[in-house]
Amino acid sequence: ISGLRPAGRAFQAADMTDFDLLFTHCHYDHIIGLPAFAPIFDPSVKLTIWSGHLAGRMTTRQMIDEFIRPPWFPVKMDVCKAKLDCRDFVSGDVLRPR
Repeated sequence: ISGLRPAGRAFQAADMTDFDLLFTHCHYDHIIGLPAFAPIFDPSVKLTIWSGHLAGRMTTRQMIDEFIRPPWFPVKMDVCKAKLDCRDFVSGDVLRPR
């Protein structure tokens, strides 16, 4: 469904617990792999998700919360134990990932 599943496995194999993900924009077809991204369930992980928007009607966090819940996913976001920081940006912003 997405490259996020194998990326998650690779991050875990490398014992990575603090990293950033960048989505060019936040549409469901871009975040669809998040439920298969194993690090999102690990409480020792600190994950920053950067996402740009085309329309700007919802924040990245709102998009994720709306997607990872029934009926689209069998459980709600509260099963995702990683320390999640969502940062939105617009065209022209300077990003400063860690």
